[in-house]
Amino acid sequence: MYYLLCQFCRWSSRDVGIPDQSTVTGGWPKRENVHANRLQELVDSYKAIILASKKHQQDKEKKKRVKCLSYTDRTGVTAAAIRKRLGLPADMTHPMLKNRPKNPEPAKAKSEVEDLPDSIFTEPLNLAEIMSIEQRLLQPEQQPTTVDKLFPVHKQLSIKRSLRCRSCEHNVSKPEYNPNSVKFKIQLFAYYIIPEIRIVTVEPLRSGKTSELIVKFTNPTQHQTTITFFELDLDEVESVVTEEVAEVAESFEQSLYLQEKQQLSLPSLGSLSQPSSLLASRTPSITVKPRRIKEDLNCKIGIPESSFILLPRDDAAEYDDSGDSHNIQDDPKLVKWRKSNKAFIRLYVTPNEDLPLNSEVTCGFVMQHIYTNTITSKVENKEPQQYNHKVKVFLTLGNSVGCD
Repeated sequence: MYYLLCQFCRWSSRDVGIPDQSTVTGGWPKRENVHANRLQELVDSYKAIILASKKHQQDKEKKKRVKCLSYTDRTGVTAAAIRKRLGLPADMTHPMLKNRPKNPEPAKAKSEVEDLPDSIFTEPLNLAEIMSIEQRLLQPEQQPTTVDKLFPVHKQLSIKRSLRCRSCEHNVSKPEYNPNSVKFKIQLFAYYIIPEIRIVTVEPLRSGKTSELIVKFTNPTQHQTTITFFELDLDEVESVVTEEVAEVAESFEQSLYLQEKQQLSLPSLGSLSQPSSLLASRTPSITVKPRRIKEDLNCKIGIPESSFILLPRDDAAEYDDSGDSHNIQDDPKLVKWRKSNKAFIRLYVTPNEDLPLNSEVTCGFVMQHIYTNTITSKVENKEPQQYNHKVKVFLTLGNSVGCD
């Protein structure tokens, strides 16, 4: 069974007597409005007035057939038509008022105001249980005076958002009106592949002294993965990026040379008569250059020799308090706590000795995880393939402090 709970104000649906539901979405009872009939009469009246006004405007804009009045004036037909119109009954109403509904009864102001309850003079007043004017106006139908009469307000979210990849310009997510039904076109979104890393706790950082760092790892995939740590060498990464940039520049220059050579070999007249789309198709594709790392590391991190396992994601295990029954032999020096697809890892960091006081401490390492590719297996009917994927991770631990 499920019930609604607000983590901010500690309000729950059980406080106002809303029964628990067997499903998370839908099925929550709605509170009846005592003024529902009055509001419906006003809405129907306004709708009818708008429809009658639109119909009258459309009839007015219609082009009427032009009649020649020169012959009718001589024969006296115009005068007869006027006399006939004057003889019509007096109860002829305007076409706009024919379909007008019955006017709703006007609201009447009350001269008598309800008296305050007797308990307000005898019992101590708790302002935390009394609604403010702003809170009461947020629910104009009921306008509750106390917190125990609050009911959740139903709101229909309308979100239409499209995300594009910064490198390949592809649509990563398809825009939908309902945020719960957003479909991702490219399932290789990094958020659903790379394990999530968050800092839990860190001891005070002092220059030249080792501090304990607790990091939380979460597996977002439906497959088990193994996490391994490697040391991050920025000099080696810089050389690799330089080589990749040189290769990209060389391939780009070669493609430009082939394009110029091909244009010179074509006849001059033929080249002028070719469409622009054909010339545009011969232009080489621009490859995005590798981005350099601009982070400055001023803290060393102890790379553990052993690795650890992250279990696959299981939504049902989030609400299971019976404990995990997985027999995983973890290193107690590395894994401090685990549950489901989450694990708390203990690491040790040492800021540089020449680090000034109150300086921002940044450390980094290389995380290797096993990625299971299931997209190609669905298309080609093959078994899922696994790859060792390495990610460079940079952590900002905070500012350094002084001595004990």
